[in-house]
Amino acid sequence: MHAACHVTGGGIPGNLVRVLPPDCDAHLARGAWDEPRIFSTIQSFGEIADREMEHVFNLGLGMLVILAPDDGHRALDTLRAGGHQAWRVGEITEGDGRVVMVHDRR
Repeated sequence: MHAACHVTGGGIPGNLVRVLPPDCDAHLARGAWDEPRIFSTIQSFGEIADREMEHVFNLGLGMLVILAPDDGHRALDTLRAGGHQAWRVGEITEGDGRVVMVHDRR
């Protein structure tokens, strides 16, 4: 495991950026995980933009763990075998220490 972050106030980008090296970016695909329906309800009724939702709420991702690519499948299998929901939600690339949310909804 390279890093982990607990996604609390500040949403996904505000928390994940804290564990990124300055020469890496995190690209997360919104839609790669089962987002609880409450978030789409809040967004719809409040007429809230995607970017604002991502910077305020965890959107169902309470913990993010950064692993080497070769360790991902084993980690997912282990977590799921233990009864936890787990998804591969993105990747780390060379960059400038940014979190990029890609809107790839199912």
